[in-house]
Amino acid sequence: MRRLLGAAFASGDARDAGALIMAQRDFIAERAGAAWSYEVDLSGEAPVQHLLSYVLPRLVYFLKSRGTAAGQGVFLSLFRDGRVHFVSAPDALALVCEWTGETLSALQARYGDDLAGT
Repeated sequence: MRRLLGAAFASGDARDAGALIMAQRDFIAERAGAAWSYEVDLSGEAPVQHLLSYVLPRLVYFLKSRGTAAGQGVFLSLFRDGRVHFVSAPDALALVCEWTGETLSALQARYGDDLAGT
């Protein structure tokens, strides 16, 4: 979890999340066109397991449905310990692939078309 949160390009107090997410969205959109935030609550006791088993399938499906299977223009807003951490989706996916030992293509094949397997 430290590596994922350490990959954040910005963070802030979770109580200000709405304004912070909007600011990040605007900042990225100015440079890359469109920008989307994918919000994830990692406050549970097993955040990595939650991320891999519950969030990952939905994230991959979301990315494909947005037309950005590799995550360009998308950032994760990760809520943990009263903070919100902003991590680019491509950076988060690279870590997830490392943790699972699977390629992004394999994850996309498994979760990109439907969520029936979750």
